[in-house]
Amino acid sequence: MLTIHTPKGVIRTEADTGKTLLSVLHDNGVFVDAPCGGNGTCGKCRVYVSGAVSPVTREERLRLTEAELASGLRLACRTFAQGDALVRLPEARAMEVETEGTGEQIEFCPAVRRYPLEVPSGSLDEQTDDMTRVLRALGERTGASASDENGGQVRFTPTLNALRRAPALLRSLDGKADAIVFRGKLLDLAAPGDPMLGMAVDIGTTTVAAYFYDLSDGAQLGVRSAMNPQRAFGADVISRIAASENGGLADEQRAITELLSGFARSFCAEQETSPERLYHITIAANTTMLHLLAGIDPKNIAAAPFLPASRFGFELRAEELGLAACPDAPVTLLPCVSAYVGADITAGMAAVGLDRPTEKTLYIDIGTNGEMAYADAERIVCCATAAGPAFEGAHIECGSGGVPGAIRGAVVGDGEIRLETIGGGKPTGICGSGLIDLVAALLEIEALDETGRLADEDELEPPYDACINDDGDFVLDAETGIRITAKDIREVQLAKAAIRAGICTLLDTVGETADTLDRLVVAGGFGAHIRPESACAIGLFPPQALSKYKTAGNAAGRGAVLALLNENAAGRMDSLARRCEYLELSGSQVFQDHYIEQMMFSEDE
Repeated sequence: MLTIHTPKGVIRTEADTGKTLLSVLHDNGVFVDAPCGGNGTCGKCRVYVSGAVSPVTREERLRLTEAELASGLRLACRTFAQGDALVRLPEARAMEVETEGTGEQIEFCPAVRRYPLEVPSGSLDEQTDDMTRVLRALGERTGASASDENGGQVRFTPTLNALRRAPALLRSLDGKADAIVFRGKLLDLAAPGDPMLGMAVDIGTTTVAAYFYDLSDGAQLGVRSAMNPQRAFGADVISRIAASENGGLADEQRAITELLSGFARSFCAEQETSPERLYHITIAANTTMLHLLAGIDPKNIAAAPFLPASRFGFELRAEELGLAACPDAPVTLLPCVSAYVGADITAGMAAVGLDRPTEKTLYIDIGTNGEMAYADAERIVCCATAAGPAFEGAHIECGSGGVPGAIRGAVVGDGEIRLETIGGGKPTGICGSGLIDLVAALLEIEALDETGRLADEDELEPPYDACINDDGDFVLDAETGIRITAKDIREVQLAKAAIRAGICTLLDTVGETADTLDRLVVAGGFGAHIRPESACAIGLFPPQALSKYKTAGNAAGRGAVLALLNENAAGRMDSLARRCEYLELSGSQVFQDHYIEQMMFSEDE
């Protein structure tokens, strides 16, 4: 018997001795961060354990200190229950999620409309059913003919939800009901004054943000954000695809739908209404995340020729996806370009106006993938590089997400590297923006050379010589032991080389250079917080683009909001996705040549 202490309460379950604690926790809906997908290589799935469990493994001794092991800390992916045991999760820290996005002013004209009706009562003399009377009233209210001259089929069609609610609602309101309509479909009948709500969602590989709006006037009513619970199945899309096999697809789908439904329920509870008042949901996400949300097998995305089951760009019903909302509420899954350029990029580009560009613009969204697009008045060309999750804090020895205590920035001054942490307290880890600053700082003080080699103690002047420990790591805080390792540097090299090589290959393809660009637009939570000078110093971005650098924040979220509030936006995104030329880099010798060149830490183009 395994007893699991979680922030939401205690779970008691029988544990198969052949299953790791990580698997048992997943089976019981308990989130544990596991960026490596449970392969024992990241050291992040830490839990406190007591009772009859398997002996400490070699991987655990490599990634946990003796003091941590003595306290009962174990890696869930390497520990098995061998009898009755207790598992306690470390105290959770709320992750800082970028929810703000910039873009064009949104013209408010939503696809979901509300029409107050006065529906006449039926009588013994006129045996007209309830729904026909509703649809006739709706036709008259909208100026459309409710039926043809022969009394045939009405223009509007009802959903099952509307059919079920009509009889009681019409009689309780004496026929004075509001019709909630989406593109000719009667979604619901509501009482006057009932809310008409919408939710726009950005599902990132690492984080999820949801925005709630009043669809009557376009007012933003609330925002919810959290770490993507699918991270428990791996930090990147390839590990998520691998985890989806052998029954894991249902687990990953349930994880994300439960999170979104939880957002909806908590927001609606605050508004003192029901999630059934959510009448439209728009979702921007990469292609794999959309497959997992819809419960579609994504395995073909991971193997050549990298063909997804769908590129989306259509509506499903909330009830089909298991989302807490009006059962027939349309869920608009925004369109993707390819297997690795998803709806998050299409939505983000539309949000900043790249479907009708007037300047030569390079748009980059950096996460576990580095998706990018070049756009001008004539063409849009896009590509994607496998940057890996280093900039999300995964595969970094002391890496973390954007949680309190994470190092978010660093500058060299007065003979020291000054650290900036989220919340201002003692450092507890390193998030992506801090990692870029730290590598730039190590280059500046010559503790790191352009090949990526960390200096030895005897190669550095005081006080930096004292920062090198016995393992050759550069210690940033002696009290907490937060450090940068040679392996961390290599992870950064691989990630930055992939992104910069993608930039170089894309510009080569369109016949442009960093000098000829008018704008470099960097989107995403990571892009919103990095210091562009540091990014250029390590060679992530070309230095010529520094003066042209603009951040767009969560442009994907902004694009999802655009599609929620403007009925023409989804069509714009669909046209944009069709216009995009996709550049496949996996077989490109040009990309490979640039990749090798860009492994060096250098500002040179």
